Amino acid sequence: MYVYIQTEPTLFTVGFHSPNGEWHPHSDHPTRKEAAQQVAKLNGSHEAPTISKELLPPSLLVLNIDICEDENFQWLRGIVEATNGDLKTVDHLRRKAKTARNTKQLIEAEKELKAFIKDHFTNL
Repeated sequence: MYVYIQTEPTLFTVGFHSPNGEWHPHSDHPTRKEAAQQVAKLNGSHEAPTISKELLPPSLLVLNIDICEDENFQWLRGIVEATNGDLKTVDHLRRKAKTARNTKQLIEAEKELKAFIKDHFTNL
């Protein structure tokens, strides 16, 4: 089954995971929408797929979503809380991203938040 992942801030790669977990890239796309359309086409559907967050481990999912979008952040915050994570740091880093004055500050804040989350789930 084909899926897409965000491989850079403005690049989405379509591909699939082999049974041993190895990633096999197929094509790159500048937007999430175009990548989703390609995934749907390759998987034999005309509709763009949706990702069930419950099926993905948080450390993998966090690298592939807009982490500051309210719904995504609340879902992620709930998981951090349920695993006894540091909510003050998570909230601080999200505020930092939300109040960024330019793209460079936003990207840096999102990187810090994603690194914190990745470390949290790695150390569980």
